[in-house]
Amino acid sequence: PLTVAIKGGAKPLRDSGRLLASLSYRVEGRTIIVSTVHPAAKLLHEGGTVTPKGTRFLAIPAGAKTRSFMRTFGLTPRACIDGMKAAGYKVWPAFGKGAVLMAQNGTRGKPFVLFILKRSVKIPARPFMELGDDGRAQLSATLRRMVVP
Repeated sequence: PLTVAIKGGAKPLRDSGRLLASLSYRVEGRTIIVSTVHPAAKLLHEGGTVTPKGTRFLAIPAGAKTRSFMRTFGLTPRACIDGMKAAGYKVWPAFGKGAVLMAQNGTRGKPFVLFILKRSVKIPARPFMELGDDGRAQLSATLRRMVVP
């Protein structure tokens, strides 16, 4: 419900696809065990609070444009900022109703919000490792079709 309310649709939250790609399974008798080694899986599944380690603020990408810059200049906020500066972008903090990092391409580019700065972020639980009744029924039907008696 939270995803639908915020995004306006039920499409799963997905950026790089690494969590989905990390899912694996094994069969033990009549039991299927699904697991992942993705470092964020537990937090995403159970929810929790994220706080910065070694800095005062978390740097949260401000949107798809920032994620694109991160893929180009560096996958961490620090690497992205350093890469953008090396490419001629100006990056500076701005404080008002909230704290953000702004960026601008050279001196004539239009300034834009690059990262939103937060002292902590509460991640809501989004269980993805559990099957509801409909998922169990679909999985059972699929397995019955696949298993040769």
